[in-house]
Amino acid sequence: MYWDMNVENRHPPFPGENYRLSEINAALALAQSRRIDTLVSKLRHIKSTITASICDLPQIRLQAIPDPQGDVSYSLVFYLPTVEQAQQFSKKLAREGIPNGTIDNNGFADRHIYKNWTYVMEKRGASERDTPWNCQSYKGNAQYSPDMCPNTLDWLSRAIAIGLHQHMTEQDCDDVIKAIRKTAGA
Repeated sequence: MYWDMNVENRHPPFPGENYRLSEINAALALAQSRRIDTLVSKLRHIKSTITASICDLPQIRLQAIPDPQGDVSYSLVFYLPTVEQAQQFSKKLAREGIPNGTIDNNGFADRHIYKNWTYVMEKRGASERDTPWNCQSYKGNAQYSPDMCPNTLDWLSRAIAIGLHQHMTEQDCDDVIKAIRKTAGA
């Protein structure tokens, strides 16, 4: 069958599984792996610069990092006391020019969050046969629901994530700090 953009999707979405690495991907990964220590060091510096300047704000709670030496620091996450405060804070940060993400990402479901995994919630596999829920060796009856982890959803609904990248300058860090402090009313 050929791809036809005008035909409606015949199958509901399911995550792909492709574990084979091509030679070109391997070559690129090898070249990039030589840069990883420098990159992670820069990201950690960026994150620590920002967190040191906002950790005194009483209305935000920085994400706990149990292993700071293992933190790659590609994002800064903090929590507000309520969902409403998080949503308002996010909108204000965006108006200040700081892109950020929340649990709904402006109406787009965050596919990192289990409640948006429709294929798991509906117990679907890549095909109708031999899914994890109907194979011969599985004797259980797992039940899933979007609200099965209320604590997790509470934390995620109050979280704001700001993406960090290796090309951020000191000025970029200052802009993030100023926007967070201004939004927090500090």
